Amino acid sequence: MQNLKLLVAGDGAVGKSCLLISYTTNAFPGDYVPTVFDNYSANIMYNGKPYNVGLWDTAGQEDYDRLRPLSYPQTDIFLLCYDVSSKDSFENITAKWIPEITHHCPHTPYLVIGLKSDLRTAQPEKFVSSTYADEVIKKTGASGHLECSSLTQSNLRTVFDKAIQCGIDGHQKKASSASARKFSFFWRRQTDETAKAAIPPPPDMPPAGKAPWINIPLITYGHDMKYLLESPTASDFIIKRLDHYHYLNRIILACNSHFFRQLLRVGKPKLLLDTESQGQQRVSASMINEGRVSGFISFKVEEIDGKEYPVLEVDCEIFSDLGLRRVIEFLYTGTVFILDQDDMIPETIKAADFFSLPKMSQFCQNIEDQSDDLNPSISTYMNEIAGQVASELFVGKSTLSDMQFKVGEELIPAHRCVIVARSEVLRALLIGNLAKSQSNVIEITEIEVQVFRELLHFIYSMTTVVDGSVDLVGIMSAANQYCLPRLVARCELALTKYVERETTERIAGSIVDLPELLRVAQAYNAKQLVGWCLHFISTNYSVFESKGDVQRLDEEHATFVINNRWPPISYIKDMEEYQNKYYGENQATTGMKCLMM
Repeated sequence: MQNLKLLVAGDGAVGKSCLLISYTTNAFPGDYVPTVFDNYSANIMYNGKPYNVGLWDTAGQEDYDRLRPLSYPQTDIFLLCYDVSSKDSFENITAKWIPEITHHCPHTPYLVIGLKSDLRTAQPEKFVSSTYADEVIKKTGASGHLECSSLTQSNLRTVFDKAIQCGIDGHQKKASSASARKFSFFWRRQTDETAKAAIPPPPDMPPAGKAPWINIPLITYGHDMKYLLESPTASDFIIKRLDHYHYLNRIILACNSHFFRQLLRVGKPKLLLDTESQGQQRVSASMINEGRVSGFISFKVEEIDGKEYPVLEVDCEIFSDLGLRRVIEFLYTGTVFILDQDDMIPETIKAADFFSLPKMSQFCQNIEDQSDDLNPSISTYMNEIAGQVASELFVGKSTLSDMQFKVGEELIPAHRCVIVARSEVLRALLIGNLAKSQSNVIEITEIEVQVFRELLHFIYSMTTVVDGSVDLVGIMSAANQYCLPRLVARCELALTKYVERETTERIAGSIVDLPELLRVAQAYNAKQLVGWCLHFISTNYSVFESKGDVQRLDEEHATFVINNRWPPISYIKDMEEYQNKYYGENQATTGMKCLMM
């Protein structure tokens, strides 16, 4: 099997890594993953022949201008990439990239590839014109100019077919040239160029390795709400069947049921306007009390143990005790515990239908049809919808609220049951405050108002705004303080993306202070971010060492970075020996100085 080496180069963030990933996996990566130097290998059939194509990815930042050429030797074809929506990246093709590769590999063919062609809009002045690009590239000696989209895979296969063909042609040309020299009558009279051709390639530069993946913990909404079923807290609603009272929470019912949103008159969430206007029965207190809603006897306020509760009484002839309990379980957790197909599924579906819960009916039907592998997606959907409804109707609003947080000078309405279920730390704070003062106002100190609002939004909805418009470090600190590991992880991921965006063009000149971010991550127990920062500093060692940032690390982290630096010391030594042997000590010293820089 013939080996081919294909190397992509171009400005940072033009889409080089996505190009290779989309081609090799037939899938587009969701996030921008910056590259130091990476390579892939793919066995490809081309014109009926197998080829092992090495796909080499490179970093475009200026910080790597001295290191990048070390991956160029033995390349059969270069793909010089630009972003069709970035005129600067196209101008750099002729200003930087063609001069760079022709200096190091003057006889290696190259293609110029316009990436992100799917972004073209009706405003052509903002994009690099295909016609203009063709005219410019024709004058450069390139083997061709093509455009493609890694997202839609439009023209992607054509690009790589062309690249492989150019690589094969270049490979054969080199082989023919070597053969001609070998059998030449004047083979002893080698020119300087022939002598250089006999020098073996330099040691392979090891890949820098991939950055640690930031894993986001699964949503725990259903598990958290189950706590309220097992330990009723701040109950403000009762469902009654005969003499059995189920103490519940209005906000939980309203977040998970159109039936209860009508009954409690909390309004319709915008995200469900279309679905809730189709085929849903109308419900109100007067309709129930007038006997116009089948399955329900009355809805009225009753005083129980000295406290007034809205009480919904159901018809025991229609609702079995088990069916009603399963409805409540589904409303809180998004799931129903059913042993098998014989575990009273019909009466459970009947109860679900009277409460207008089609997803619960489908959940039960799936078990009866032995398709219960579909049910986790129903639970996830219910939990996510509940979070979105809470975000729209209840977060920071007085609707159904029974407490307030005092943050600075602001009073923020909240719902005790949600807080108790979602955060163990806040649960302890609420219980302690209630025992001491019976106050419904909890004072929060040492947190900015906006940070606490984002924290509260996450507690209710399981999502939060994690971008440059908010204080990510402040939110991460608060999430750690209140034991919200999923929010910590979301902040960790957002911070890595922020660093990647800020270092797209250049690492050394960016505003990001990696040693300080590493220190903060360590302080706030953001272990995944600690690992990511250490990897980033290690794989960009020369940049951070030249800035004096390695010296700012604590002893443990500095030791890790030095031991895992890229390129490794072993490679630098191998390169030094190689250059000493084939180019002499003076050139070797000069070359290694460049490498160390």
